Amino acid sequence: MSQTLTQHPKTGNMAQVGPDAQNIQWDGSDPGSIQACDLCRLKKRKCDLKTAGGRCSACEKSKSVCQMTHVTKPREKRKKLLTSPPPVGFGLTRIRKQMENLEERLKSLEELIKMSVAAKISESGLPERVDVMTPSSLPSTTSPAEQTSYVSDTLLAEVAESTQTSPGQTLLQALGSNQVRGTTGDFSRSLSRDINQMGTDVTQEWSPSSDSQFTITAPALATTDEELRPQVRYNGSKKCSLPPVQGGLFLLQEFLVDFNAAIPLFDTAVITSLFHDCYNGRVNGKPIEWVALKVVLGIAHRLRAMSPLGVPQDTENAEIYLQECLDAVPELLVLRPSLLLAQCFLGLAVVISTSSRPYPAQTFVSLALRVVQDLRVNDPQGIELMNTVDLVQQQRVFWIAYFMEVDMNLRAGRLPNLTPRLINVELPTDDQPDAAGEITAANGEFKVNIFRLHVELALLQAEFGEQLSLPRKARKSEHSEDVELRAINSRLEKWRRNWIFELDAEHLRAALHRSDLVHFVVLESTYFSTAYAFWARILPAPGTRNNAFSAQGLIEGMSKQKAGILHKDARRFIDLLRLIPGDDIACNWLSLETIVSALVVVLAHIIFNPLDESSVSDFSVSRYMLQILHRLSNISKDDGLVAVQNLCVDLYLRAERALQGEKSLRR
Repeated sequence: MSQTLTQHPKTGNMAQVGPDAQNIQWDGSDPGSIQACDLCRLKKRKCDLKTAGGRCSACEKSKSVCQMTHVTKPREKRKKLLTSPPPVGFGLTRIRKQMENLEERLKSLEELIKMSVAAKISESGLPERVDVMTPSSLPSTTSPAEQTSYVSDTLLAEVAESTQTSPGQTLLQALGSNQVRGTTGDFSRSLSRDINQMGTDVTQEWSPSSDSQFTITAPALATTDEELRPQVRYNGSKKCSLPPVQGGLFLLQEFLVDFNAAIPLFDTAVITSLFHDCYNGRVNGKPIEWVALKVVLGIAHRLRAMSPLGVPQDTENAEIYLQECLDAVPELLVLRPSLLLAQCFLGLAVVISTSSRPYPAQTFVSLALRVVQDLRVNDPQGIELMNTVDLVQQQRVFWIAYFMEVDMNLRAGRLPNLTPRLINVELPTDDQPDAAGEITAANGEFKVNIFRLHVELALLQAEFGEQLSLPRKARKSEHSEDVELRAINSRLEKWRRNWIFELDAEHLRAALHRSDLVHFVVLESTYFSTAYAFWARILPAPGTRNNAFSAQGLIEGMSKQKAGILHKDARRFIDLLRLIPGDDIACNWLSLETIVSALVVVLAHIIFNPLDESSVSDFSVSRYMLQILHRLSNISKDDGLVAVQNLCVDLYLRAERALQGEKSLRR
């Protein structure tokens, strides 16, 4: 019997031939058969296995095992001959088709993720604020960061000084000969040199690490969402970046629900109509309409960056819209006063103040306040022949510009531009038909008009600034000035007794949507900076003329009495801020002065009261705040912020030394 061993290329099986191969005749009819034993093929020699014997002659001589693995060489694919060169762009067309295929697959994946998120929301039974719940409107479920343990016992060998200090003793006096170098001109350089001498392990203890508590993992959905990415178009030499229609309307909805509901910058119907006109090509070509549209998109992206679905792309998109709006500012400056112009300036101020360069926002707020005053909103005689809706919106814009400017002036140490005695605009009411300025708990437990709270606080801030700006000749006496300041502070404490401020951080986290929680944190920040400035003036340090929020002002003006008075409010603000995880986010840039002053108060309280039961937990949260401040300082590169950061690092190390000293004494 004659047999030929062949193998189909798809099977991949091996046939081995051993000593029984004498019964097989190799006829060599199959051109794909390899007729040589394995050893001969390995040594690349001629094999005569075709003979009748069971071994080839070479294997017979060497007495080796002669076997053959039968392999059929697969046929090569036929090559297609090109009779002509490929068409131009042939490779680009293929790549484009591949990209389109990938985009389709990504979009289908996004739809699946969206459906999954919607299913989870419906299963959890969370109430929706609008027909479509936006990502940044989801209830805040992020638990506060766990307290971290303070630095190990190897930083400093010195023992903290005696804590038996008088209530009026300042932080500089308590530190004695080892006082903080914040009062010298080379504060930043000397402190940095001292920190470097202590070794890199010291700075590593408080520098943010890769697993910081406030790090947010970017979800895949937002990073591939093409509908929100701005697309660049050119009209001659002018550049205009806008997202597709669906993405633009989605961002408009987020702006209206997450920002405009609490801070009514635009009338909902008017701004929605403007969006439709811009996308449908019905605008008159003036830049002001496009600026209004872009500031809305920029604010929406700022809010998305603080949401659970926030990604770095949101910050990049906001910067794109901001830059294009700034390019159009020269054209805005020559326009006649209008409500839309004031709204554009305020929108620009909001986007700038929530960036890493927040200081120029003050200029645009002042411009907006002047424009809205040119509309005669604040005239004593009032405005005749005006639509009620337009009048109400003008008054709202006036109050937004007013409380933003008053707060910025207080933090910068400037005089107020408009005193409360000269204001004729009615305060916002709590029973607006459109519920403007209200934030409501997710479960309907409560609602509060946060817009009115902002306005009431701004009037107190303005009274305080007016009292400070009185010339010496107009003051009756130093005692009368102190009485006036304490009277204003009493009204501030009355404002603080609002029931909403009795809710702790955990209650607010569980009750409020994330965007509403951000508005509440900003209000809390405004209050604490106001209270800090009040007490810095009511209990002034002898001979100090520095800004209360500068590095020198912070270290010179802090005393044991002030630290004791402000400690509770400082801890409350820090606990609320920790509910919004992140570093380079709008909430932190808006609260720079508050973050710094609250951190100094907490650290000073530890230094003055190391035996207090709250000192250990205070030290833990101060480390978390120092991480945020370190990150903001690295991003901003501002000299003043760097100096404040160095001050806080020094106080942090001294607070740790005080705790270690008390710990060793207890042993």
